[in-house]
Amino acid sequence: MWFTTLLKVLLRAAPLLAVGLAIRPLTFHPSPGSTLTKCLANEWRVHLDELEIVINDVRWWTGYTADSELSQRIVVSDTFLALQGGRPTALDRTFETISQKLGVSMGASGRYHLRESVSGRSALEGTTVQFRLEGNAYTAQFAPLDRGLDDALLDGLDEDMDLRVLLPTDTVRVDDRWTIDLESLPDLLSPGGYFAWTLESSGAVPSFSRSLDPSLMGELRLLLGGMLEGQATVTYAAQEGGIAQLDLSIDVEATSGLDELSEFAEKIVAEFSDWGAVEVERMDLVFSLNATGTAKWDTERGLLMGLVLEGDVDSTLDLAVIWNLGSMHSIEVRAETHGDFEQSFDTR
Repeated sequence: MWFTTLLKVLLRAAPLLAVGLAIRPLTFHPSPGSTLTKCLANEWRVHLDELEIVINDVRWWTGYTADSELSQRIVVSDTFLALQGGRPTALDRTFETISQKLGVSMGASGRYHLRESVSGRSALEGTTVQFRLEGNAYTAQFAPLDRGLDDALLDGLDEDMDLRVLLPTDTVRVDDRWTIDLESLPDLLSPGGYFAWTLESSGAVPSFSRSLDPSLMGELRLLLGGMLEGQATVTYAAQEGGIAQLDLSIDVEATSGLDELSEFAEKIVAEFSDWGAVEVERMDLVFSLNATGTAKWDTERGLLMGLVLEGDVDSTLDLAVIWNLGSMHSIEVRAETHGDFEQSFDTR
């Protein structure tokens, strides 16, 4: 009797036991010496809801709106020379493809009067960068064959293109949920950092045709991560055949003023010093981002297989500057935008 009862219990529990045995820890542990190719694709669509520009108390461009579409594609090959503690200590990254396209249309009364197409490339394309862990931080340098290039190109780069930010700090099982450190959220939304874009415009008004300092864009990335409030969570939704499905939910916002961004604002202003001296009097930025997504984590090989993330973003900018263009100009800009985005990431 007792044997029959035990057998029935085991038969009923067998599926649960099998699932329990199949679940492996969610960790990052690719084989040392292995090479992974990663493809990141982004699509952003942004609509300018309201634009108000006041120059010396005179309003300009009243009633204008704009639409923009940005697409980016990044392909890299990472060779993991050595790993320790769930992250690489020596990594060589070859940038195979770095490209982006931006289209902007602007006008009033429902008609567009200005159209501009912008293409973006990077001098990093075709190069190999060596990341090495020293202490708790990574250094970056070009491989020997590329060391004739300007080291400033490296300033905006980040080592983590493995989305390790998704991983829990403790052992988890199906249906468990954990939070992402908001300061690390840029590692998910912009893996790899800033790629030293060089922009070229083919529109009537080449207003975007200049490059921005990679170190500034890397600094902005860190600043935004430190200003975020809200929550980003990961849920262990399912597991089958060594593949874990992770569901993502992000609901964050940031509010900042000139006090928080004063040093960064001064550095941005210095980028335009050849056009005349600029003094920032006021800068208030508010934005919110909501997104959901799904990631696939290979628990046997210890790496991300793919991710799809989509959501929307709203922002408001209120800016006031004094610009010396031979004579003093008081310029105030207020802009409200909303948009949506899609991000995909694949590893092979």
